[in-house]
Amino acid sequence: MDNLHLLRPYWALALLVLPGLYWWLKYRYGQQVNWQQLVPKHLQAAMLIGADAQPQQQRRWPWWLAALMVIILSGPTWVKQEVPLYELKSGRVLLLDMSYSMYATDIAPNRLTQARYKAIDLIRQFDEGETALVAFAGDAFALAPLTDDKATLLNLVPTLSPEIMPVPGSDLPSALALADTLLKDAGYQKGEIILVTDGMVAEHADTAIEQAASMPWTLKVYGLGTEAGAPMRRGDGELVKSRAGDVVVAQTDFRLLNKLAQAGNGELVRYRTDDGDVVQLAKLGIDRQQSQSKSDQASELWQDIGIYLLPILLLPIAWLLRKQLPLMLVVILLLPSSDLQAAWWQSDRAKAVELLENQQYQQAAELLPQGAQKGHALYRSGDFKGALSQYQQGQADAQGLYNQGNALAKSGDLEGALAAYEKALAQQPEFEDAQFNHDLVKSLLDQQQQQQQQQQQQQQQQQQQQQQQDENSDQQQDQQDDSQQPSEDQQGQSQQDQQSESADEDQSDNQQDQQSDAEPQQSEPKQPDSSQASQQQAEPQEPNVDDTESQAEPAEPEPGEQQGETQAQEAQLTDDTNPDGQPIDPKLLQRIQDDPSILLRNKMKLEYERRRRQGKVNEELTQW
Repeated sequence: MDNLHLLRPYWALALLVLPGLYWWLKYRYGQQVNWQQLVPKHLQAAMLIGADAQPQQQRRWPWWLAALMVIILSGPTWVKQEVPLYELKSGRVLLLDMSYSMYATDIAPNRLTQARYKAIDLIRQFDEGETALVAFAGDAFALAPLTDDKATLLNLVPTLSPEIMPVPGSDLPSALALADTLLKDAGYQKGEIILVTDGMVAEHADTAIEQAASMPWTLKVYGLGTEAGAPMRRGDGELVKSRAGDVVVAQTDFRLLNKLAQAGNGELVRYRTDDGDVVQLAKLGIDRQQSQSKSDQASELWQDIGIYLLPILLLPIAWLLRKQLPLMLVVILLLPSSDLQAAWWQSDRAKAVELLENQQYQQAAELLPQGAQKGHALYRSGDFKGALSQYQQGQADAQGLYNQGNALAKSGDLEGALAAYEKALAQQPEFEDAQFNHDLVKSLLDQQQQQQQQQQQQQQQQQQQQQQQDENSDQQQDQQDDSQQPSEDQQGQSQQDQQSESADEDQSDNQQDQQSDAEPQQSEPKQPDSSQASQQQAEPQEPNVDDTESQAEPAEPEPGEQQGETQAQEAQLTDDTNPDGQPIDPKLLQRIQDDPSILLRNKMKLEYERRRRQGKVNEELTQW
């Protein structure tokens, strides 16, 4: 209580005015009630009731309330409170090294996999502030601007790999320059850069250290790998080799990384198998912010105690107005309020937002009004036709046409989607997402036409094979009939010869000998001729059967054709909106927006081509 004083002492001057005001009002009141002097004092108590019975006692209450109100307005205080001068707004950029050296296997399974896991854990540790994501190899690319949407960042990190980068290498200076630009363009005065890497190449070491020292941001380095190093094994199992054909061993120079971190007023955190490294990185940023807040951004201010005296002021006011309080409550409830009039829309909108956050898109679409927002909810719920009808009701700008194209593509109308993308590109030629989806849908249409042609060719081949098989079976049947007829003739002729021999036994021996000598000369040639003819007629059946089998078996397709046939057999879902009625592979349709790696690869490729045309690219000496 030694520090008791008033924050607004000028209000205390009103206390000096209250006594004079009291005596003046009392004088005026005395002039107005002179009629009471006509009544004897011993009869006033019996004749006066209500407010006139105790005028002095009831007139004291407002003056006490007025004095208490003046004291509250003057702001009495004796306590100090530490409060921040302004809310700390932090920004950070996460740099991920996507060079081929991240495939080194000195950390199981490799450095790249562990870098992804650690980056995901680190993003989850960010409770406040905005974060940007940058991937770099031979050049640096901003995959996500500064945002507080952690879900987007968590979806992007697992799709990153050296294969999707437009150019190999490890251009760290370009990554630092891009991070510096992102933080400055966002208007941050202070921020931090978190570098996840396995080392620097010698050609960029000096430049990167100079950049880190000149930037106003804190640079924290997270190092992966070992000093001994290990070979780099790609995703397909092949080892990364130099141009001379030697296997390259990727080593991590932690001394150089530590020097880089110190130049950026940060620290080096090495890889650990547990989560201690991630906790250390997150704690490092929190400690710096807290120390800065206590020293530069906090101040002690006197706390206004008068606000705690308001309940004391309200109690006597409520007592004085106790008779009028019910009437006042009724009047307040009957007053029209704009908030109440708009409550039906605000309630539905709030419910819709909550449902969208809980991924209950169909229920949210029922609460949203007609328009693009309802179309987005229907699109996410899988009702692409309903989303298309909502998009068509909106504006026919580039974004609206792009949304229509996505809905048409998802519903199976690839030709309509292609036309919508072309209209969007006509209005906005630099619409990268529309250009990518346009190229993808066009490739799907080409593949669909190729599948149709392959199916038609297969059907024709099957028909031809069936016709040849029928002809071969007819020919085989005719050959069997022809082979049976000579055998029957041979049997009949042999029976006739036996009868003639038995009939001629009664003749003379000379005649029998002559006949017997003559008959074998005639019969012996016949039997071999008939058997030989039957064999000659039967032998062609074997090659015909082989030919039939070879014709019945379809030709083995090439690997690309076989894959196309397999996809055509698996894709049995046919959309009614498909004019040709041909099955469309659902997996291919999912690639329109659900394959982040392809989107990132094409986005970075377009950006790199633009930089190359402008002459803003550097040739990397080291390709890993």
